[in-house]
Amino acid sequence: MEIEKMFEQEPPPSLSGMSADEIIKEFIRLDAQIKDLAYKRSEFSTALTQAAVEVRNGQSTVHMETSDRQSKVKVEFKKGWECDQTEIECARELLKDERFNEIFKTEYSPKVAKLRTFLNTKSSDEAVEVARQIIKEAVREVEKSAYCSVEKKVASSGGV
Repeated sequence: MEIEKMFEQEPPPSLSGMSADEIIKEFIRLDAQIKDLAYKRSEFSTALTQAAVEVRNGQSTVHMETSDRQSKVKVEFKKGWECDQTEIECARELLKDERFNEIFKTEYSPKVAKLRTFLNTKSSDEAVEVARQIIKEAVREVEKSAYCSVEKKVASSGGV
């Protein structure tokens, strides 16, 4: 009875009156409920994202609120970076490890601030300039999935 051995340790106080069978069944019920809610949340998130796209106007975050202004949601449009690994390897050879590692993480995703500075800096070193051109062609910013979240409520400052 391997399952019974797992329950030999003290369960949390809120579960101490439950049998192993009850805990397993409740876990399975809760797991199914969470999956169902995650699917429903995803549907609403998609609807909010579509509405936010219409008013986005180039912004990375769109705030949405109910007419009574009591409930607020924000939709964040994130960006990421993709790299052509082969081309980036050529730039790595030209820049040498120390300089290259200032700009990129080990798995060849850019350190964004350093990358932008590097791309906007002119060097008299021809190898650096060739590497800069390779990186400009091999690295591009891409849209990531939008993310919806509930905005924190602001305490109302009201008098009587």
